[in-house]
Amino acid sequence: MVADPDVDGAGSAGLDGLARAYVRLALRLDRVVPGVLDAHLGDPAEAARVAAEPAPRPDDLARETGRLREALPSGGSRCAARSAFLDAQLRACRVLAERAGGREIGFVDEVERSYGVRIGRGEPDRYREAHRDLDALLGGPAPSPSAWRPSATAIASPPSTWRPPSPPRSGPCASAPRPPWGCRRART
Repeated sequence: MVADPDVDGAGSAGLDGLARAYVRLALRLDRVVPGVLDAHLGDPAEAARVAAEPAPRPDDLARETGRLREALPSGGSRCAARSAFLDAQLRACRVLAERAGGREIGFVDEVERSYGVRIGRGEPDRYREAHRDLDALLGGPAPSPSAWRPSATAIASPPSTWRPPSPPRSGPCASAPRPPWGCRRART
């Protein structure tokens, strides 16, 4: 077990340093696989520094995930949950980096390596049973996919005119302000 690894050569120690190194790795991975990072809520200066670096190579990013995973504390660490979270994130980053580098990874293997779950086909009768149970809970079968399509009028009208339905209000909430998107008024 490594108690205070200096994972990035900048004197960052411990799990906080590993977490910061993971964030930098994710920022670099997003440059290779655009859109993989949903949001970066950290230091904008750090993101700018990573963006100014030379373009990363997927193979280097895959190796970096391994290095960071090896540096994670294991066993009875008081930060075991945080360490496990980072480990799972780094496993998924490795899969993405390997795929970006051209490695073929089958879907089932990708899911297992990314999420730690081995998937497989289920029995059709179990799915039918689950659908029957859901129908019973929800008061009947779901509408057919054709019922999900918007009407021709909705398609022809611009989104700015679309309004969510609003049930009539009564009681003490009837005079409460309406949401800013302008729900329809109840007919009187």
